[in-house]
Amino acid sequence: MKNEFYELDKIICELNVVVNLYEELYGNKENVQFLNRNRLHSFSIFQKSMFFEIICRLSALFDPPGKRDKNLTLEYLLEKYSGKINKEIYLEAESIKYDFSKTNIKAYRNKVYAHYDLNKYLGKKQIATNISYQAVNDILKKLSSLVVKMGLYVGKIDKEQILVRDTKLPKHSNGLTLLNKLKGA
Repeated sequence: MKNEFYELDKIICELNVVVNLYEELYGNKENVQFLNRNRLHSFSIFQKSMFFEIICRLSALFDPPGKRDKNLTLEYLLEKYSGKINKEIYLEAESIKYDFSKTNIKAYRNKVYAHYDLNKYLGKKQIATNISYQAVNDILKKLSSLVVKMGLYVGKIDKEQILVRDTKLPKHSNGLTLLNKLKGA
């Protein structure tokens, strides 16, 4: 049965796959040096594209619900089910939103990708972020758990159903396998 809880959790888990693949490809100096040393320019484009996707999609999860056209976000669920969720769920949501705000990812998305901030591009302003694989993975894990918890609490996720979502690619087709094939290993 499709509903906003199942769909938002699916979006979160799909993003987690991208984050984990990004970490496998670009998460250590040895891999990046290998890709740079072999002048695999396409991997530089892949890296920028994946980073862009991670920043924009993660930020979108915390966007406002929208006025006329609704956005499938945490805020949308909190607003729609405000009279049906308990204080514990609300506080958990606030904690996750706080963790996300500490990364400064949304400001980065807004200045760099959404608005092409002139001062940033002219080198007159630096935009500091606190982005780490651990922080992003923790936020996504907590957010997925919260969305499922909310769905169960308001009766939109079947208590008898077991949700299983992969957040990593299978070993035979992940980023490390790709790098090993490129290295000839």
